[in-house]
Amino acid sequence: MLSIKTTEASEILKVRLDILRKGMTLEDCHFSGDNDPESIHFAAFDSDHIIGCCTLTVNPQSMIKDSYYQLRGMAVLEDYQGSGIGRKLLLAAESKLIELGQKVLWFNARTSAVGFYQKYGYQALGNEFIIEGVGPHYKMLKEIL
Repeated sequence: MLSIKTTEASEILKVRLDILRKGMTLEDCHFSGDNDPESIHFAAFDSDHIIGCCTLTVNPQSMIKDSYYQLRGMAVLEDYQGSGIGRKLLLAAESKLIELGQKVLWFNARTSAVGFYQKYGYQALGNEFIIEGVGPHYKMLKEIL
């Protein structure tokens, strides 16, 4: 049975490692802000097995009006990709932000994932840039209210 629940950062590190930080260590999967009390971690479960995750962290950007939260660490295990899990995680994050009265969600999307986010109304800002050790990205955002 598929479900999306909030969890602790430590519970989603293995999914981050498998999808976002291949060849690195579990320690490399800790993101700045993971332990901030305002950060919110989501896990997608298939029964009791975590198959996907994402995190909302506080990271306002002066260039983006009303940007308080950043989406980070969106990942779905390869066997489950293309099955709607990513959409469900994204919608859970958006719903939480609406509940918190937030108006904008922004993030750095891997270039390979830009099309996925555009399907859900996100817009790419500026030019492609490189995050060292991770690869090419675009800054993306959406007004959610």
